[in-house]
Amino acid sequence: MSDLRILVTGVGAFVAPSIIKNYKVIAERNIYVVGVDIKPFVNNKYVDKYYQYKKPSDDDYIDVLLDICKKEQIQFVIPLVDDELIVLANNKQKFKDNNIIICVNDANKIELVQNKYNLYKYLENYDIAVPKSYIFNSLEEFLEDCKLLDYPNKPVAYKPVVSSGSRGFRIIDENIDYTNYLFNQKADSKYIDMNFFISSIKKCQNIPKMMLMEYVEGDLYNVNVLAKDGETLYSVAGKMLDFAMGNTIKCQIENNVEVISYCEKITRLLKLNGNVGFEVAYTNDKKLKLI
Repeated sequence: MSDLRILVTGVGAFVAPSIIKNYKVIAERNIYVVGVDIKPFVNNKYVDKYYQYKKPSDDDYIDVLLDICKKEQIQFVIPLVDDELIVLANNKQKFKDNNIIICVNDANKIELVQNKYNLYKYLENYDIAVPKSYIFNSLEEFLEDCKLLDYPNKPVAYKPVVSSGSRGFRIIDENIDYTNYLFNQKADSKYIDMNFFISSIKKCQNIPKMMLMEYVEGDLYNVNVLAKDGETLYSVAGKMLDFAMGNTIKCQIENNVEVISYCEKITRLLKLNGNVGFEVAYTNDKKLKLI
C-alpha cells in the first residue's frame, strides 16, 4: 500500500495522541502526520511536523490551513475540533481542487447533529427514542420546564443547544448530598445545586439558548461507527466505565446488538459518512436513548 500524508487538526486536544498513535501503528503503510493547533507548541510525540494555525472564526483560517496542506503535500485532512467542522465542510471543494480530501460530512448534516435539540426532534419524527427535552431562555421557562420533567421527583440535566465535550452540561438532582459532594468528593463539575443555579442565572444579562432534558442515568455506551453513505462498514460499542472532560477514559467493549443497531439506524437515517461517534444510555426502564 502506498504511503499517506495526512493533516490532523486540534492535536493539542486530550484525545489527539491516542488517535494519532493508531495511525502510526498501521503496518501496511507509512502515514506521515502533520499536526496543527492554535497553541504555539503542543507536546504530541506522534506528530511528524507541527504548525500553529488560526481559529475557525478568523478570516484567514481556510487560507492558512490550505497553505500548510500545499506545503506538506497533504492528501487528507482529519479535523478533531467541533467548531471548525462547518467551516471545513463549506470549503471542501476548495481543497478538493488541490487534490486534498477533508474528511467531514456535508454542512447541512453537521448543523443538524451539532444542534442537539433539533436532532432530537428530527429523530422523534422517525420514532427513534430520545430524552424528553425543552428549550429555555429565561429562569421562568426553566422552572416551568422542570415541572414538565417531574423535577424534583426526577433529576434533570441542562446544556447549551450547541456545545461539545460536555461543556455547559450539568445535572440537578435533589438526592445528591451537596455538602458531602463539596467537602469529601473529588472535583467533578457535572452536578449543580438548584439554588446555586437559580442564583447564578439571575445574574445573567443574556442567557444563551439552552435545553433542559430528562437525565438518563443508566448504563452509558460510547459507540464508534465507520460509515459510507449511511451504511455501516464497521462499528464498536464500549460500555463506559470512566470518563472525564467529555471523553472516555476507560470502557469495556461489548457486542451489544441493541446498542449497535440503534446507532446504525441513526447513521442510515442521516446518511452519514466517515467516523461517527455516539453516546447512548439506558433509562431505568431499559429504553435506549441518544445522549
